[in-house]
Amino acid sequence: MKPKAENTSAPTASGTGTRRFTLAMRGFFLLYLAGGLVFLFLPDVVSRVLGLAPPLDRFWVALSVSMMAMLAYLSRESSRDPANAACVKAHLLSKGASVAGFLLAYLALDRPLAAYLVGAGVDLAILLSVWRLWRGV
Repeated sequence: MKPKAENTSAPTASGTGTRRFTLAMRGFFLLYLAGGLVFLFLPDVVSRVLGLAPPLDRFWVALSVSMMAMLAYLSRESSRDPANAACVKAHLLSKGASVAGFLLAYLALDRPLAAYLVGAGVDLAILLSVWRLWRGV
């Protein structure tokens, strides 16, 4: 009988850090779920608040809603099993890609919009929070 391979890439569960991580992931689950619903049902309002042109079609709305659904799922699964490194790493990858995308969009525009810097800042804060909390598990 083979011994079980140990998952060394995930932190091990321990008391207070695990509780904080679990609560934060539950909070992110609710935020992503709410954000996805707002993007789906109020895309023009979101654009107006951010100072962007309303979406001409719903192609990008569908993509943003699917990303929010994926992040909600990853957050929920991470809250259930903090040692599930794959869910946490996918969450971090998504936020990292989002930060990079916002910064590239800001730099590529003829008229840079503050909304892109706000998006990069918010997603960077989430990335760092998730990473810090996960490391404390």
